[in-house]
Amino acid sequence: MSLEQIKEDLDKCYKKRQPVLLFGKNDYDRAKLVKKIHKDNGGIDREWVYEGRLSTKKIDGMQVVLRKLGKDLLGDLKRNKLYKGKREDIITNERIYKFKDNFKYKYTDKGYENEFNKYMLDCRDTSQTYKFEDWNRKSGQVVSDDLSKFEYKKIDSSGNIVSRLLSVEEIKRVGDLPIRRQYKKSNTKSLLEYRGTLFIENLRCKKNDTDDENGYVELALKIESIKKVPRSQRVWLVFYTRYRHTFPPEFIEQFGPDELISLDKRDYEAKEQKKKAAHKVNFDDVKLKMTVDYKGSYSFSHFEASVKCKNSRESKLELPSRFMPVLFLLVKRVVSDKPFVNNSELKKAYRDPDEAKKEIVKSFTNIIGARAKAIIEIVWGEGKKLRIPKKNITLKEDSPF
Repeated sequence: MSLEQIKEDLDKCYKKRQPVLLFGKNDYDRAKLVKKIHKDNGGIDREWVYEGRLSTKKIDGMQVVLRKLGKDLLGDLKRNKLYKGKREDIITNERIYKFKDNFKYKYTDKGYENEFNKYMLDCRDTSQTYKFEDWNRKSGQVVSDDLSKFEYKKIDSSGNIVSRLLSVEEIKRVGDLPIRRQYKKSNTKSLLEYRGTLFIENLRCKKNDTDDENGYVELALKIESIKKVPRSQRVWLVFYTRYRHTFPPEFIEQFGPDELISLDKRDYEAKEQKKKAAHKVNFDDVKLKMTVDYKGSYSFSHFEASVKCKNSRESKLELPSRFMPVLFLLVKRVVSDKPFVNNSELKKAYRDPDEAKKEIVKSFTNIIGARAKAIIEIVWGEGKKLRIPKKNITLKEDSPF
């Protein structure tokens, strides 16, 4: 697929907040590509934004101080004192075995850590934020589990922002009060509830590996549930894998044709060549007549069609009745000057549009020959189109379809 087409498809998916699976040889810089789409739609290059009342300048200054101490010979001691605050010693009556056991101590709440914990309570992800993860070494089960976990964020004693993924059970067991407070106040209880763009790359799935396959089947159900979330509150979920054919069909089915995007130039070049070859075939001499006797639904209605061309007389189109509604939709769209029909609409006529396409091509082949292979054009992002000219179609129908 061309770079411009990829950008166009990604942009449509972003606006609809539809999950995307990028795959194949990385001929385009996928990380830059996803981030560009995110920024072009008003996004920012941050995982979260601060929405509290504390001074961000003060917090930033404290982080800078801790980072500068990294070059100090006594940096660890100084950092610990600043981070934890003043140490208060408590004399114990326990038997003294070693001098260092002579005192136990606790820290007061006057260190940087306390300020940092307050600050992180008001950090939020929004529709404008962006998060990137490389999960190359995670199995399918771990991927599914981790996407359901809460991400606890903190500023450590080096002034860096670090995070931990914790399940609800782990949060209940842990005695760390800042973790519990942050979880309670957060608007995002799991990564799948992230409000912005979440790009997870280097997914892998080993064929016939139960842990991998079951994990991605489980994840498929979670992705399906995300689609029910209002668009304004929904994560834009983007995955990348080198080889998509190893993943279970339940996972792949969560992505529509426009949401399965190859990054391999060869795929695009092959499609372009096939498209050019198809357009060389001419159907100007092919004439189609179709009648529809409407009986309340596709399954009860009666369809008839006949075809003729310059080298053959008019013949009945021998197409099984279950595929006739698909042909009818294709014909009606040509007549209405909106020739393309997407798969979701065709599925209302028959559950498998691709199977119907093969049977339609086969029925036309019996009358007009091998060129019938190109009689239905497929364009990514548009749908399927019957290539018989409108002037050559006679349609008699009284249906509401």
